[in-house]
Amino acid sequence: MDKTITLKDMPILCHITYQKNRKTVQLKLTNSNSLDIVAPLGCQLATIEKIVAQKSKWVLSRIAQLTALSAIPVNRQIQDGAAILYEGEIFQLRFLYNNTTPPVYISGQDLVIALPDQSVSPKYIATQLSKWYGHAAARQLAHKTSYWSAKLKVCPKRISIKDQKTRWGSCSSSGTVSYNWRIIMAPPSVMDYLVIHELCHFLEPNHSRKFWSLVEKFSPTYRQERNWLKKNGPLLSRIL
Repeated sequence: MDKTITLKDMPILCHITYQKNRKTVQLKLTNSNSLDIVAPLGCQLATIEKIVAQKSKWVLSRIAQLTALSAIPVNRQIQDGAAILYEGEIFQLRFLYNNTTPPVYISGQDLVIALPDQSVSPKYIATQLSKWYGHAAARQLAHKTSYWSAKLKVCPKRISIKDQKTRWGSCSSSGTVSYNWRIIMAPPSVMDYLVIHELCHFLEPNHSRKFWSLVEKFSPTYRQERNWLKKNGPLLSRIL
């Protein structure tokens, strides 16, 4: 069902769905115009409205963030001439037809996608681009993980490159370090911060003061990198 809820004089269209086995109310903003709500079956509308009101600060902040994001041209679409990020720099996508080898490469400030002809689907183009990003991420992150592992004197057993929308990295108790391949779009210093962050968990498994002191030892400007990722993270996920 749809319901308009007003927060600080701002009407927000809410799409409410119910799930039988759900125990909590989940709020999700996928764009600046509507709020998706998943609630337990039988949850009263008044209860949902109360929860939305309690989360109003987060909802309005997220709306402002998405509104600002929509005005940024980078990583908005996959088409010839579009602006796209790679290692923190802005490149222009260029489609080269009647050619397929190599499928994606950088030439100056152009990120070229070689295509067999003009009839290829947008999905095909997106797949070629995401594969290229994934391979580039695997190379860079393997190198950075090896470098910083030696500095921290830790020894991860395995590196995993994942396709995730919101999580940038993780470190498992089995010794596997996982990274979101989209981090390859961020500046190298941000990638270094992510690697250092995850490797520090081998020594400090939580986010205690001791953990952040350790991160700062190897990444003195980590707050700057962390803020970059917090502010620009949505840009890295909105086209692929």
